[in-house]
This record gives sequence, structure tokens and C-alpha cells, in this order.
Amino acid sequence: YQPLAITTPSLLPEALLMTPYAVPLTPQGGFGPYTFAVSAGVLPEGLTLSTNGLISGIASNLETQVFSVQLTDHGEGVSVLADFTLSVGPPRVTLFAEGFEYGGMFPQRWIQQTVSNQASWAFLNGGGNGDTFHLPESAFEGNINAVLWVDNTSNHVTRLFTKNGINLGAAPATPRLEFRHAMRAFQGMQDELRVWVKSAAADPWTPLAAYTNDTPDWTLRTLALPDPSTNYFVMFEGTARFGQGVCIDDVRITDGSLAPIITTLSALPGTPVGMPYSQTFQAAGGEAPYTWSMVAGTLPDGVTFTAEGLLSGTPVTGGITVFSVAVTDVLGFASTNECVLTVSNLRRVPFFENLDAGSVIPSGWSQQIMTSGSTLKWLIGTGNGASPAVPPAAHSAPNNLYLRSGTTSPQRTRLLTPALDLGSGMTNATLSFWLCMASKNANVDELQVFYKTNALVTEYKHLLTIKTAVPAWSNIVVALPEASYSYVIAFDGIAKAGHGVCLDDISVTGDYPSTGGYADWQLAEFGAEITDEAIVG
Repeated sequence: YQPLAITTPSLLPEALLMTPYAVPLTPQGGFGPYTFAVSAGVLPEGLTLSTNGLISGIASNLETQVFSVQLTDHGEGVSVLADFTLSVGPPRVTLFAEGFEYGGMFPQRWIQQTVSNQASWAFLNGGGNGDTFHLPESAFEGNINAVLWVDNTSNHVTRLFTKNGINLGAAPATPRLEFRHAMRAFQGMQDELRVWVKSAAADPWTPLAAYTNDTPDWTLRTLALPDPSTNYFVMFEGTARFGQGVCIDDVRITDGSLAPIITTLSALPGTPVGMPYSQTFQAAGGEAPYTWSMVAGTLPDGVTFTAEGLLSGTPVTGGITVFSVAVTDVLGFASTNECVLTVSNLRRVPFFENLDAGSVIPSGWSQQIMTSGSTLKWLIGTGNGASPAVPPAAHSAPNNLYLRSGTTSPQRTRLLTPALDLGSGMTNATLSFWLCMASKNANVDELQVFYKTNALVTEYKHLLTIKTAVPAWSNIVVALPEASYSYVIAFDGIAKAGHGVCLDDISVTGDYPSTGGYADWQLAEFGAEITDEAIVG
């Protein structure tokens, strides 16, 4: 005979706001039948205790309640009391999830490393080797779990850890690691599991938990995560010594928050000046749909931010911009995050300038007066800016560049492109532009084109010279040598009382190598992470 008691621990599992909850109280001893009732205090609002001992419902307030439950054994006619504490926390937002469901293949987001001996993590349905030794008999969820198992008693220690940092958000409230764990002993042989974390790739691993006892059935492990960051790493270290294997499944990192959590990293992908840019912000938690807004700072000229969370446009100036965005859910809960966008002055190819955006030299372009005492500058207008204009119109309306002087004394002014990223292995790098340089009273102007492979140096190399009259718009195409990451092209107009040096529709094209260069580096380093939907953000 056992005396009557309630064996459920006094600290009940946490309930989550607006989330279904069901936890049974377990009677022991006596004869039965049993009934349960609240004898003192109250349950959190929205939860009730049934007469058969089930606490259930949907909690509607964030609160903690302490209450007493009376268990009555009607067969024996006696009752006992037990005190319980039940807290209601904010809903959990999933920031990372891994179920290992890849058909038995090694998951791409993880790396393993042996510490002693040569055992490897396998991905099977259940424990052991999936055959003779096979407990638990199946994965906790789905068809695959991770398992470390060996058929000898030597200590085989192997680590399984996340390959890339996990983004836990800008300011996580209560981040925690949750996973299912099973580790059944076999004839006295007990495997072990240890959990480690770190807040950055370069940090040392910090021990978080150790499990060394027999765990015959799938068991939920919940661990608070210290020092959360936007680049967090988790490691499972298994020690296999002929137990039924170290088994883990359904790994999750969650955070408690009423408001949606912005999971887009603060440091946004950068972009060169003049290139179309698009970045959609992401959030998790709260009640969708979300509304986005900018609450502080300014965006680069040419870039906008929509209520749908789309940051897009074509930046026209370089620099580092810091701004803050907010996301608000349908219930009115909001969170904010500070973001940094770097716009590089380097332009990618294909590069094209038709000079039709306004009446001033385009952003990123510059000019230098090379003749002492001269004030002559390149201007934007129609033809050569004279009346009547020669040529009468731009090559592509409405505008073109021109440099014109009424004196026969040569005046040289240099027009510089923005720095261009041609990479180190570009092929078919080509400059194309349209030129009109009509003579006037036998006076002919002149155009010289130069280049340099480093925007920071002063020396230029000669590319071509045109001294003869070009009476109508003509396309000039020339190969660009010595492709580099910071390439600048200079157009030296030398005005000598002709109808002027007129330029329009300037373009630079080329083929980046299939490997290397910025575009391929970006794909190789970030592509898998960005497209992996299981990693939020």
C-alpha cells in the first residue's frame, strides 16, 4: 500500500500566452477513484483544473500564480493537498530549427569534429546502429535523428556543431535551446552528452550542460542561452562507449516575445553606387501581417523603405548610412533594430551613363582643369551648347556632355569616371562611347582617353587619341587593358575653337571570371545561408 499523494513536481511547466496548454496532475497510492479540485489560490486566467486532474486552456495574461490542489481518494475517503506554481510567459518565437530530415545525409548546416578515436555522427531513424542496437526505435519527430554510437567501450568523443553563426535577433529577451535527447545504457555501458555554446566564431566554447545518466526515452531538454548574439554557435559533444547511442532530435532555439523579432542582420549586405539594390526585411513572432517603418536616421539618396519591409532603389552617393527600422504586428506590438548600409563608390559593370538624369555632372564623376589659368569645364546640354547646336541633338535625347571654347589656345579639362570594379580576371573589358567633334573654320578639337588601375594613384596610362574631325555622332569602341578592382577612365577634352568635344552614352562592359571576384565570393560565402529557409533571417 502506498499513501495517497500527487507526484507531479510543484513547479509546473511554463504556459505560453495565447497558446494551448495541457498538463495532467498524477495521483499515486490510495484506491481510487480520484478527483482533483483547487482548494486555495487561483490558476492563471484562461486555465482550469478538471476533476480528473488536467490543467488546460489558453492563458490570456502574463502572470505567475501559486495555488493548492486537493486530491480526494473516494475509495478510501481521504484527501491530500499539494502546492503548485504556474507561470505564463510570452509566446516562443523559433529563431533556429533543425530536424535532421535529409534522408540520412549529413546536414549542410553542421560540422563534426573528432576529439578522441574516430566515431562519426550518423543520421538514422532511432538509436544505436539502426539494426541490432536500436533504442529508441524511432526518431522523436519525422524519420531521422542524429546519433553517435560505437560497438566498443573505448571513449569515442565527437563534436557536432553549427557551421554558421545563428542570428538570435538584435535584443533577444529569453533565448533558450530546446532539443529532444535519448541515451539508453546497454549492459552497464553509459554514453554521455555535453552541450557547448559561444557568441562568436572566434570565441572559446563555453560549457552549458552535461548529461551522464541513463535516458531511455526521448526527453525534452531546455537550456537558457547566455550572452546571445547575432552570430551564435551551438555544439553537441557526444561520448560513445557501447551504450545505445547519444541521440538528439528536434533542435530549436526560441525566444519569448510578445512583439515580432527582427531577424534581418543589422549589418545589411552592401552595394556599389549606381547599382540597383533590394533587401527584404524579415521578422518572426507576434501576429502577422507586419507593418514596417523607418523611425530614425536617413537612407542613401535613391533608396526607399516600404511598409512591406522592402529596402530598394539605386544609391547615387557612397558612404555608410545608419538608420533604425520598426516592425509592428496586427496587435500593435512593435520592436526596433538599428541597421547599417554601406554603399561603395566602386561601380560594377555593366556600367552605363546616358547623362539624361539632370543638368549637372552625374554623381561619382569628377573633372579637373588641366590648363593653368583656364576655367573651362565639361557641361551637360544639347549638342555643343551653341545656337545653332553642332551636333543638333544628343546621341540619345535629351542630354550629352560637351567641352567647347571660342579661342584657339588649347584648353585641356579632364573628365573622370567613378572608380569601377573590373575584378582581377575580367575578360572582354570594353569601353564604348559616342563622339561628335566637328571642325569649325578648320579648327579641330582633340580627345585623349587615359586609364589607371588604382583610383588612389595619380599616374594615368594612355589609351587612345583622336585628333581628326568627327562631324557626326560615331561609336568609339576600345578594349580596356589591365582590369582591376579600382579602375578609372579619364576623358581629356582639348578645346581649340572647334565645335567642341561632345560625348554621350558611355558604357563599360566585360565578363567577370566564373570563380573569384566580388559576385562569386558573395554567392559562395552567403548563398546557402541566405536561401536556407530553416535559418530565420
